[in-house]
Amino acid sequence: MTPKQTENVRESKLRFWLRLSWVVAYALMLVSMLNNLPRLNTDAIAYMRVAEYWSVGNFDFAVNGYWGPLLSWLMIPFLWLGVEPLLAGKLAMLISGGVFFHGSLFLVRAVGLRLIDELIVAWMLALTIPGWMSDHLTPDLLVAGLMAFALGQAMLPDWLTRRRRSVGSGATWGLAYLAKAVALPVGVVVSVLLALCW
Repeated sequence: MTPKQTENVRESKLRFWLRLSWVVAYALMLVSMLNNLPRLNTDAIAYMRVAEYWSVGNFDFAVNGYWGPLLSWLMIPFLWLGVEPLLAGKLAMLISGGVFFHGSLFLVRAVGLRLIDELIVAWMLALTIPGWMSDHLTPDLLVAGLMAFALGQAMLPDWLTRRRRSVGSGATWGLAYLAKAVALPVGVVVSVLLALCW
């Protein structure tokens, strides 16, 4: 085999293990979610209650000082389907875990790390995210994943030259802000610093 063919075979094997990490990550997140279904933190009750207000259109109570509506909004379709609020909250955390998983891998690719580095990060995340998402119902994983997506877009060379890329990054920062307010100042500072670096 030529060196190029050997490299292609190696890359093909790495991509197989990368895809397998996705399957393992989602399987472990699902099992962790089901095994820890009754576990609740104080914030969980507030987010689930706010989601119930949104789902029935009670905006007087839905719009409140408890910031981070995106997590509650993720629960609304499940509530409309008749899913219990506790399970709806855990499903929202499952989505949050997926956003964090893929956002982190996107950031790894955007900064130009090798495929083997992405594979290592993927397996580390696949084994750690299930534990993080099962303990609490919180927007932390969601905001971190969205921030990773936004940061990854800003790390790409065409961030300043392609309007679509810039708008996409800004929109992702906006979604992160809806997940948790801390994303607004972080997004402004990081975007300005990255623009200066570019």
